[in-house]
Amino acid sequence: MHLPAIFPYPLRRARRALRRLGVAGGERRNWDSVQQFVFIVTYGRSGSTLVQKLIGGLPGYHIRGENSDALRGLVRSYQAALKAKEEFGKQPTPPDTPWYGAYDIDPRSYGETLADQFVRQILMPPPDARAVGFKEIRYFHEPEELETYIAFIRQFFAPARFVFNTRNPEAVAGSSWWKEKPREEVVAQIADWNRTIEAYVARHPQDCLLVHYDAFVADPERLRPLFEFLGEPYDPDYVAQTLEKRLQH
Repeated sequence: MHLPAIFPYPLRRARRALRRLGVAGGERRNWDSVQQFVFIVTYGRSGSTLVQKLIGGLPGYHIRGENSDALRGLVRSYQAALKAKEEFGKQPTPPDTPWYGAYDIDPRSYGETLADQFVRQILMPPPDARAVGFKEIRYFHEPEELETYIAFIRQFFAPARFVFNTRNPEAVAGSSWWKEKPREEVVAQIADWNRTIEAYVARHPQDCLLVHYDAFVADPERLRPLFEFLGEPYDPDYVAQTLEKRLQH
């Protein structure tokens, strides 16, 4: 299974469709202000909520928290439609054949529609949002799907920026969130995920950035590359204030 060549996400078409759909009460939203999508890729107790807060607090940024990996199902649905088209829809077939209609499936259009609905129903950005996205800790529940998962996002949410967040495995394993698993198993698993993240970012430096929780907490200047990556000015006072405020979770 492979994804087709990457096509830029048709923002203007999506915005027109979203404006036609509108929202409850007949209100229509203007999506023309959205300039980029930002996705925070990580795992549980990595400090990702702090990264979410840092990015989401920037002017014009609308960064949601977790959604229980709602996007994965859409990615799988797109891949199923793509498989049906590529394997059984190369030629028209009559109504009495098993794959009747597969020829008419348009995977690209379907993927665009799925992305449109995800933005409208899950992300729900305000009209003045410049950057839209969310953080999720479940990308590694199915690590073998990481490449195709992010490829789908890259294709249908362009221009997309991926911020990968890691943390010391020992610190992660010490969290009560992982108490159901043996500590040694958690440490090994997080170390493996960190290696996967580092390798992926190294292969995709054009739209991926790695931040390490332990590093930027010890030295906030380590966050300067994050702001440059997003195209935003680095504000040390804003960063210091955000890092100092305790999170409620």
